[in-house]
Amino acid sequence: MKTTFEYQGYRGSIKVSEVDNCLYGTLLDITDLVTYEAQTVADLRLEFLAAVDDYLETCRTMNKEPQKPTPRLRKKSLDRNHQTGAHL
Repeated sequence: MKTTFEYQGYRGSIKVSEVDNCLYGTLLDITDLVTYEAQTVADLRLEFLAAVDDYLETCRTMNKEPQKPTPRLRKKSLDRNHQTGAHL
């Protein structure tokens, strides 16, 4: 089973919230917080694509350089999730 989406060099997680009965995710390998959610996998993928596009457009509007995904951040994110008990 696929656990991430990829688009324009960005990766996004695919997670399930049993409490909220929805799917959600965040952009991986960057420190800026970008989230998305939906009810189906197909819709989650569309929300991920829109989140990446919105992130890039927001950075342009704010005259801010968008963060480039950095694989070393992936390890830090995994370590942080392990320490807090969060699961990928």
